[in-house]
Amino acid sequence: MKYSNEITKFQILIIKNLDKQIEFLELFLKENPNLNENQKNGLIKLKKGINTVISGNFITLENDYKSYEISDICLLGDVFFEFYNRHRIAIDENSRNEFDKTMKKINLESKLDCLKNFPNK
Repeated sequence: MKYSNEITKFQILIIKNLDKQIEFLELFLKENPNLNENQKNGLIKLKKGINTVISGNFITLENDYKSYEISDICLLGDVFFEFYNRHRIAIDENSRNEFDKTMKKINLESKLDCLKNFPNK
């Protein structure tokens, strides 16, 4: 559990930066609905990156939580689940369906009470 707090803080920083990135993306797309090919390709890559970060956090919360101090994993869960619920509609449907299944599984089966009963919208 060495460096648990530092790793958790770094993960939370990534989540908060991603949160802002999604906000700016939504604003950009609203003001620029007709993307050129380079912008479309960039958007595809950006969405893959978002899915990678989300997937990594689900893996941490579902499987790797034993490598963290309980207080750190609970804090990560609070920040991540709030982020996920706020932005889940922006995620492509197939990924969102898989992420929702994972979130439900964590809510029902986690050995940590702090990861249970997060609202899944």
